[in-house]
Amino acid sequence: MSNDNEGMVFRSHRPGDAQAVAAPQVEATNPTPKMEPNAPTEQVSGVRILVISDNNGLGQMIGAALGADAETKVDYARNALADLKDQDPAFLEGYNIVVFEAHPGNDLELHSLRKLTAIRPEGTKFLAMTAGELTLAYAKELMEVGVDEVLPLSAIRPDLQDTVSLEPHVDKEVARRDTEDKNGVIIGMSQTRGGIGATSLALALAYQMSLAPKKKKKAEPAPYKRVAVVDFDIQNGTLGAYVDVEDNGRVIEMLRAGILPSADELKAMMGRYAEAFDVLPAPTEFAPIDALSPEMVATLLDELRYAYDVVIVDLPRVVSDWMEPVLARADQIVLVTDTAVPSIRQARRLIDFYTEDHVNLQIEIVIGMEKKKFSLSEGQKEAAAILERPFTHWLPREDGAAQKANDTGKPVTEIAARSSLAKAIVVLGEAIEKAHSDGIRRRA
Repeated sequence: MSNDNEGMVFRSHRPGDAQAVAAPQVEATNPTPKMEPNAPTEQVSGVRILVISDNNGLGQMIGAALGADAETKVDYARNALADLKDQDPAFLEGYNIVVFEAHPGNDLELHSLRKLTAIRPEGTKFLAMTAGELTLAYAKELMEVGVDEVLPLSAIRPDLQDTVSLEPHVDKEVARRDTEDKNGVIIGMSQTRGGIGATSLALALAYQMSLAPKKKKKAEPAPYKRVAVVDFDIQNGTLGAYVDVEDNGRVIEMLRAGILPSADELKAMMGRYAEAFDVLPAPTEFAPIDALSPEMVATLLDELRYAYDVVIVDLPRVVSDWMEPVLARADQIVLVTDTAVPSIRQARRLIDFYTEDHVNLQIEIVIGMEKKKFSLSEGQKEAAAILERPFTHWLPREDGAAQKANDTGKPVTEIAARSSLAKAIVVLGEAIEKAHSDGIRRRA
């Protein structure tokens, strides 16, 4: 590290870069003398801490609290953590602890952390500090990418030893909940046009997946799955109305306050359908689609994933900034369409959008309002070729069963279980569950 307030500059090793990328400008509070090439490195006693934050005031506050001990040396890298993912790991050398300000819902930050923790020097620990409420879901996200401890800023104490040896907040939160965390499947439900039955399908799948699996001979009964269905069409969503689960006003409160929901707040938002599955309905009051922020959506989905085995998200027919955390976390997108030319064109556009930054995202095409025939017509074959995906699942138009479901406020798989429509939905649900039975979930 150099003196005279000179920042260290490292070179990016990304192929194709036209010029070097400036590494974090590390400012030493206790600078060591500049070393000649090949000179032996000075051994610094005590604890070395690197604080990474592009918020100068907050970084200084963290550094002052952690560096109160005379044997502690604190340096600063005034950068956003998300910008450091491609830097030479040399800038981490010599530090016992790397402290950074964490931002819930920032997927680029998680990506950067995953890279930095993988290349950190042996013995270097990463400590995350959060300014807002520390949710269990977000803390676990950080720890899964290699962070050693996650603390709220309110936990900082003047004595470094006390700070780094605090009881693990994550463990305390797990104990408070007195429950096992889940690792739920997230299924996004999308559609190419209105009136094609995507919302009804979401509810029917939720009911089907909440049923106890069939017991095999000489086998222990399989446990029920905890299932949630979520209406993210906060402007025009009617999912709750389909099954008479009313909005209790908690969602609009969250949107107005702009808060990131905790597990308890999420639980208060949820309604219950017939002891089968939980519902997060859209607010009754009108809300702009952008009232949801990417951070809110990311936190909601993370909390839902830890609370439920299956989470079905009914998506609106508009594109917003908060779609990114949905696509980053979804295990699969079910895209409901018909084979009409306008619908196929829209399906192609949506597939391109979904996979632009998530090339491995599974997208299942479901043909709605059409009965599967013995063989595809030439037009249907051409449509499948355009979408580059097979047409495996078809939901026949069955007005009687659909009307009965609407009139009674029950999913079609419950009220008309013997109908062709319900049977086709059961087959689709079984295929989805089988595809994700390995328990490995995608991570942002």
